[in-house]
Amino acid sequence: MGEDWISVVDDPSIVEDIESDALSRMHIWPGGTEFFLVEARTEAALRRYVEMLPDDKNLLIDNDHGWIADAQAYKRAIANNDDWLQILA
Repeated sequence: MGEDWISVVDDPSIVEDIESDALSRMHIWPGGTEFFLVEARTEAALRRYVEMLPDDKNLLIDNDHGWIADAQAYKRAIANNDDWLQILA
């Protein structure tokens, strides 16, 4: 097995790939919102990344299964051993 890796891409065009109902559930902050695509080789690498996100920022995460929540909610799901990558809205 290879090493874990994580990719974080700042790409404003990502908003075009978000379904309109999901986009309507997101809080868009004054001054604009940045969208990042985050991919990882393993769930463990992605979990470590989420756990490192700052608590004092307005961060929303979309698990691509309809669950859009702030980083703290994802951290709680990770701490509770919930299947946070598969949670449905």
